[in-house]
Amino acid sequence: MIDVEPVSTSDWPSVAKLVRLYLDYCTKVENVPIVDKKNTACSVRRDPVNRLLPVVSGVKMMYSGEETSDSPWFHGSISREETNRLLTHKPDGTFLIRESTNYPGDFTLCIAFNGKVEHYRIFHQNNMLTCDHEGFFESLQLLVAHYMRGADGLCHKLVEALLVDDGDRRRLTKLNESNWIVRKEHLQLLDVIGHGEFGDVMGGLFKGKKVAVKVMKRGNHVIESLLQEASMMMTLKHQNLVELLGVVLNDGTDVYLVTEFMPNGSLLDYVRSRGRQMVTQSQQLNFAFDICCGMVYLEKKNLVHRDLAARNILLSEDMVAKVADFGLAKSVDSIDAEDANCKFPIKWTAPEALCHNKFTGKSDVWSFGILLWEIYSFGRVPYPRIPVQEVVRYIKNGYRMEPPEGCPSDIAELMSQTWTIKAECRPNFQQILKALQLMLQNNNSLSSIQRGMNSLNSSRAESFKSYVEEEDSSNGNPSLNLISGEQEVTTPCENVILYFPFSDSRQGLIGNVHCTFLRLIFLPATEMNNQRSYFRTQRIFGNSNFETALLNVYRLEHSCNADPKKFRHLVNFLSFSDDIHTLKVYCKDFRVFSFDLHFSNQCKNFVNCLLQYSFPMSLENLPCFHLRHPTNWKRKLKKCSFDCREDWQCELQRCGIGGGHSWRITQINENNRLIRSYSCCFVVPSSWYDNMIETSVSNWKERRVPFWCWSHLNGSSLVRSSSMTMDTEVTRKQWLLFEAAVGESHAKKKQPVVIDVSLSVRDVANAYDALRKICSIDNSTEFWAIDSRWYSEVESTGWLCLVQKCLSQVHCCVETITILGNSVILREKLNQDGCCVIASLVQICCDPFYRTIDGFEMLIRKEWLAFSHPFASRLHGLTSAGRSDEELAPFFLLFLDCVFQLLVQYPTDFQFTEHYLIAMWDLSLTGLVVSFSTNCLRDRIDYHHSDDHTDYWTEFYHDDYRQFFKNSCYLFAKSRLAENYSSSLSAGCSSADILSPSPSLSSSASLSSSTLLPESQPFVLNFWQTAFLRWSAPAQVANGGDVQLTLHINSVNTHLLKLLQEKIRLEIGANTKTCPDSTSATFLSTASNNDKAGSDSSSSCADLSNLRITSAFPFTYETLPIPDYLYILPIRQQPKASRPTSKQQQQIN
Repeated sequence: MIDVEPVSTSDWPSVAKLVRLYLDYCTKVENVPIVDKKNTACSVRRDPVNRLLPVVSGVKMMYSGEETSDSPWFHGSISREETNRLLTHKPDGTFLIRESTNYPGDFTLCIAFNGKVEHYRIFHQNNMLTCDHEGFFESLQLLVAHYMRGADGLCHKLVEALLVDDGDRRRLTKLNESNWIVRKEHLQLLDVIGHGEFGDVMGGLFKGKKVAVKVMKRGNHVIESLLQEASMMMTLKHQNLVELLGVVLNDGTDVYLVTEFMPNGSLLDYVRSRGRQMVTQSQQLNFAFDICCGMVYLEKKNLVHRDLAARNILLSEDMVAKVADFGLAKSVDSIDAEDANCKFPIKWTAPEALCHNKFTGKSDVWSFGILLWEIYSFGRVPYPRIPVQEVVRYIKNGYRMEPPEGCPSDIAELMSQTWTIKAECRPNFQQILKALQLMLQNNNSLSSIQRGMNSLNSSRAESFKSYVEEEDSSNGNPSLNLISGEQEVTTPCENVILYFPFSDSRQGLIGNVHCTFLRLIFLPATEMNNQRSYFRTQRIFGNSNFETALLNVYRLEHSCNADPKKFRHLVNFLSFSDDIHTLKVYCKDFRVFSFDLHFSNQCKNFVNCLLQYSFPMSLENLPCFHLRHPTNWKRKLKKCSFDCREDWQCELQRCGIGGGHSWRITQINENNRLIRSYSCCFVVPSSWYDNMIETSVSNWKERRVPFWCWSHLNGSSLVRSSSMTMDTEVTRKQWLLFEAAVGESHAKKKQPVVIDVSLSVRDVANAYDALRKICSIDNSTEFWAIDSRWYSEVESTGWLCLVQKCLSQVHCCVETITILGNSVILREKLNQDGCCVIASLVQICCDPFYRTIDGFEMLIRKEWLAFSHPFASRLHGLTSAGRSDEELAPFFLLFLDCVFQLLVQYPTDFQFTEHYLIAMWDLSLTGLVVSFSTNCLRDRIDYHHSDDHTDYWTEFYHDDYRQFFKNSCYLFAKSRLAENYSSSLSAGCSSADILSPSPSLSSSASLSSSTLLPESQPFVLNFWQTAFLRWSAPAQVANGGDVQLTLHINSVNTHLLKLLQEKIRLEIGANTKTCPDSTSATFLSTASNNDKAGSDSSSSCADLSNLRITSAFPFTYETLPIPDYLYILPIRQQPKASRPTSKQQQQIN
């Protein structure tokens, strides 16, 4: 505030009373907080009519309508840009007064002069108003009257005031007198469903019906535009126009438009997300027909839309296209010169409208042609590769876009007619409608043929072999075996060369590339009998050298024919004028595929489809919601998912809490009514009642209230919590109440320790991107260049720093819980990323059950799924509002890497191996499991999906590969086998029970086992080479690495187990089947596998004999020689011996 009169503290009571009376009179604000005398926040200035105005810090003063009506030239808080729009090209001396934008409390006098606008600041000085610190006036009226008599230093004297536009008042009056007004309390606003330049579109409920609400931002004549749009929509009523349901007026300053809800969103998003194979030409033609019907109606009413584009076409539940967004719509007769200052979409607007501001129905016809091009190009941006500022010049020179690929000739001809440069030569919408009707009739005549083709395709789809049939397609000419429900989204790209990694584009295979909505598949054209066999890891996908899931794609790069070695990031769709030579596909698991496409004719369309389906725009486009479930998997008991009360009761009993009263299960979130991202049941302190939770839930970020995770036998517990929304006295009190409740739940009433988790999304994303750059390499020269500075490159990524940070916090938590005996509250901003990592690691270190395969999967379901870690956002960049690549941050990979560090430090304490961790990471990138493809449990309900068949995640992997998941040392370490043998023998158990020891799920005895204290010093940490460099052949060693040790140990353990089985059979006397007598068995074969497991193991060994084992087996079978020039050391030259002198020669003699 500038030049204000301070108020003495002695006058505070009277001033406070004055402030409250003024606020009650002018702003109708109730319960305005008045700070105490210590916090001086009151001053006095004058309003536009020079009346004393008390100012309270933090309270926005608003002028009543009565004051502004006395000064019609006072335009309030309009912006400088809006002022320029109003006064530009007005006669010299036209003026208005507005509130200052940069100096709140002051005013600005704006005068039109020589086609420009001059702005003069009006100061407050000594309770007077001045422009030049020379002439002082008591009010703005006196100031205006003075400068209307003469310029007196201004650019021009004030001649005529630009009065406040009465249009808004007339529209408000018209609206108030109509039946369109909706009371705000009758409207319930929901989530944001869309964004625009001037505001947001929100979902809402009105009279029990779901509606869309257009909420506009303040300023920049937005309210005026919205009122104009409302007035326009009140006069429109057609089945192909979005219907206006009402208008909300909030004191004349806020205006909401309430329209019908269109559940299928915009036409642009629909055609982009579905693509060529899911949007038929019949649908495209129906969309065009619906839009044309709406435009015929507008044409008859002599209205011009002026913003006709696919983004402004909405789709109803019945897939009826409706024209929306009438913000720029006007009657043809009411368009004037001022409309030239409006912003129009250049690529959609007719040239005569852009150049001469000549809008007619024919200008909308031009836009309709562009819209047709959008529909048949599946949402591509018009005029690709042409800058916006160059579009008009291209059009004037005769350039027209080519029809999209696959566009019917009739539609292409119609586009050409709508783009005639002379407006009068274009058809009107009535003529276009007749042409579309004829096309629809012709299309219907082919419907019987189309139905026959559909039935043929469906029969072919049913004939595809199930993806659980373990057919080895490594030999022979492989065919495209699609899983049930999988479809190709484009025609195959033929004559493609797939270069071998690290061959420097000199060696490769020629074949065809196929793209489905699930994966990218390369099929070699030549027979593969002479190629080496591969060890099959997954049941769904084939050879990892030839195919990958589309959701695994991280980045696409392409090169042109002009410079094949220069690669550019592919972000936008390729146009017909673009050329492509080589395509590189960088994967999230660090694989790299290089395709030479310059011999193929269909490559552009293929690349565009690959770009579209690799980066989906919404959750409903994920493959897990479109694949049909397998029917021949072995049905097992449903695993604990922590979505019901019974699951939490079992977990409480396992942790030794049982029927105690320290913790309780709350069902306050039944049907996700309170917290969308939580399970319907969770555990809280017993003294934290449901009414306390419901009262305080809005004060936690994203309403994510604290919850119990796990308890130790000493009474201490692990709790997770989000941060408070703001730091106030109320929130601080609520936090202290919660801390006290956790303390009351402790066996010894100890107060908890709060540990803040500070793993930011940006840090994880940056570290992962840097890690990917040094690991996703397919060029030998680049690899050896990085290898020479490898340790500094790894350090610069910051990934191991994050691992160290996690393990350090885990070490602190474990010591606090097990040694100090205090409960720990992990607190994070949203409690959905870093807290998942730390809480899971703490439980692995403290609870041996979570070091087993079953326990580890249960831990993921409890900490990551039940409380909604956003897998879709962090792994695939998908949020509820659409796509956001800034959200990509693989916290799940960070967690698995930390578990790998624990595996290295405690190799005999885990039932699983690093191969199991890698399998979990790979599975999360496929998009097959709903649990790893959504952001919360509610997403599954919204998409009506059942996930029972994916409870056993290891079922997605081949039986041979699953043998790598179990740690043989775990069975024999620390007398586990001996203890299990003696106890089982006395109880008369079978050999399968003896050979499969696992901590009991219903017993708390396992919690008394040893605790792991992770080390986090830099020299202890290991780079996870098996996961990060498994695809890099130069980093591997033939017949070496940890895999050789694993195979050898497994072989020895197999013989020991067979001897033990024979001993059990003799001592118990049971007629049990033993494993086949295969001395060459390589993998751990337990008695529970029966004869089939033994035969599988035998076949696996036979397959291994044909494979080349490397340190990255079974991912990479090749190694590369080390270049000699890397290890050539400079040879130190010996100094030449000098000839001895005669004196030295005499001494020698």
